[in-house]
Amino acid sequence: MTRSETVDGSKSTISINSSTIGSSNNKDKVEEEQENKDDYYIRQETKNVYDRVGSTASQLHKGNIQKAKLILKSLFYTDDEISTAGPDIVNYQGVGNPHRHAHLQPGERVVDMGSGLGVDSIIAAGAVGPTGRVIGVDISSECVYHAKKRSRERGMESTLSFVHSPIECIGDQVDSGSVDVIISNGAFCLLPNKKQGFEECFRLLRSGGRLAICTTVVKDSLDKDVQWPLCMQTFAKLDDLKKILQDIGFQDVDIDLSDSSMEVDVPLTDDNDNNNIDEDEDEDTQNFSTDSGGKDNKSSNDADDDDGSRYKVHHDEGRKRFRHLENFDMNELCARVVIKGRKP
Repeated sequence: MTRSETVDGSKSTISINSSTIGSSNNKDKVEEEQENKDDYYIRQETKNVYDRVGSTASQLHKGNIQKAKLILKSLFYTDDEISTAGPDIVNYQGVGNPHRHAHLQPGERVVDMGSGLGVDSIIAAGAVGPTGRVIGVDISSECVYHAKKRSRERGMESTLSFVHSPIECIGDQVDSGSVDVIISNGAFCLLPNKKQGFEECFRLLRSGGRLAICTTVVKDSLDKDVQWPLCMQTFAKLDDLKKILQDIGFQDVDIDLSDSSMEVDVPLTDDNDNNNIDEDEDEDTQNFSTDSGGKDNKSSNDADDDDGSRYKVHHDEGRKRFRHLENFDMNELCARVVIKGRKP
């Protein structure tokens, strides 16, 4: 996905006449309107893509559950967490594992920002138990519809619910100061206004509440002469994150880089379906690259049977379009991080 897909081949622009150029106030207004316009297109692009993902997600039998388990194991999900996810594991979307940093406890109230198809929300519901509560929030109406359906089918409605909303402006769908823990797995990658998203986290958390947000960042500014996917264009800069959270009021802010590689080797087993492995991969491991970012940098639907019935964000057309990025070392450009902090 690139910005050019939604704005006729280039970054969206608006006309500025001579009287506008001469006025600093008008210039500021134009820049604000431009930023809002860009934000709108990013949100719409994200919503449209993940609506397509959500509309085909119910075909769980099309996913390869063995590969999905291996992917999650490579991201340090525990056997209990994988077991809790159950067949929904084939719909995993994310860039890491927020649970190993969130340390969820029975009875806690949790919000999953950018819950997608609900896999991390299901795991969180298992952790907080029947006395806890998990609310997943996502911009995609189709993903929310699927996640609600799965919560109902699994008999989890009393503890697990989902709301349709941009994560940076949830409003009165979740009360201020009512949340113990906020988790997120990749959604902040595609969030146009990171500060607004973290401010919403701060609003929702109670005093002493904490967050664990898995996201992908850029280590420095991207070369403007290179065509980058939309997701990479919206990544936050690594060095900016800590100050953003501290300025909002978070304490004990930590940007965890302990599992930051943009590639993860996933061991194969005899039970795995080798027919789905690319021929140029090593016979003992499969490499999952996170070079294009987004909410499903690592997605277990990469393990789907390739019959086109389940929509994939990382499809062949996109790979061809950005093949020039194979010349870059993504570990030099980007990193996967976990953002942790506490509301005083």
